[in-house]
Amino acid sequence: MNNLKNYFNYNIRPNMILKLNNKNIMEIPKMNKVILNIGFSNVNKNKNNLLEPMLALELISSQKSKLIKAKKSISTFNLRQGVYTACKVTLCKNNLYDFITRINKTVFPNIQEFKGLPINSFDLQGNYSFSVDNLIIFPEIEFLHELFNKKIGMNVTMNINSKDKKNSIILLSGLQMPFSQPKNEIFTNKRQ
Repeated sequence: MNNLKNYFNYNIRPNMILKLNNKNIMEIPKMNKVILNIGFSNVNKNKNNLLEPMLALELISSQKSKLIKAKKSISTFNLRQGVYTACKVTLCKNNLYDFITRINKTVFPNIQEFKGLPINSFDLQGNYSFSVDNLIIFPEIEFLHELFNKKIGMNVTMNINSKDKKNSIILLSGLQMPFSQPKNEIFTNKRQ
């Protein structure tokens, strides 16, 4: 079993019961899934633009990626219905905790001038999203950097079954996600 998953089950969950004043351990927010998404550009002109992002996503997640097609045509973006626009991977259970451990221990320390993740990227349900501009900071991609001709970015969405933003912040800070704002300033900010 993953160390972070054990840490969550035996340390974070009991502490969150005390912090959130919940009566039942099942009311504690937890991570449902992490969705990794890479968008494509110029797929109409060159089908090889699909290969690099798909390979990068499969190397990072150790899972098969799924291609996403456009649902309808949009003429301003030169997008036709049925054309591949992105690929994604959904991480659940142990793979989810492995990914969080890997980005906390190896990826974020490799980013130059990294000041932390922005605290304002939560939606109303408490889900958190951030983006990684260049995937070369992942060790799997850095090892095979000659296969990737261009800079590839990725969107990461953490799906949390939480009632609000505050509970999600407590959960992610317990999982040692590095936020840019100190934790005591997060809860005193009036603009939440």
